[in-house]
Amino acid sequence: MTHDKHIKGYYGIDPNKKLHTGYKNMIRSYLPKHSHSKYVMIEGCAEDVISELDQQFNLVCTSPPYFDLEVYSDDPTQSIKRYPKFEDWYKHFLLRCIELSISKVVYGGVLAININDYKEYKIVDRLIADISMNQRVQFKGIIYFGNPVCKTQIYQPILIWEKVV
Repeated sequence: MTHDKHIKGYYGIDPNKKLHTGYKNMIRSYLPKHSHSKYVMIEGCAEDVISELDQQFNLVCTSPPYFDLEVYSDDPTQSIKRYPKFEDWYKHFLLRCIELSISKVVYGGVLAININDYKEYKIVDRLIADISMNQRVQFKGIIYFGNPVCKTQIYQPILIWEKVV
């Protein structure tokens, strides 16, 4: 049912404490009991906890909130609550999380970010330009996913970088 035997470890970060019971239930329900300890869900703000991780990763894949499009709760830990102005959110949440994530990717590893433009916020091109200034990663391209049969499904970009230094 899963490719669990090929996974050395999985770490997920979510500040919404209400979701962690569900995460634990999914791990218990869908994964072999002997591997439950490989799956770690961290309750906290990504921009605060990434630097505390001792691990290095072959792949960091993230789908951060699109500023104020996805407000998951009213908790003060939500990025929109911590950074209610777009420029602050972009610099202190989004870019900070990405820079910290780059430091956790092994050489030759991949950083994949699912994010899109939203309202007047042109995030994609700006993010590509800003991250590409980091000499430790090389932009490899964009993978789009979506459902061409569904008229309301918007294709979503996944921005791909490889760690080269």
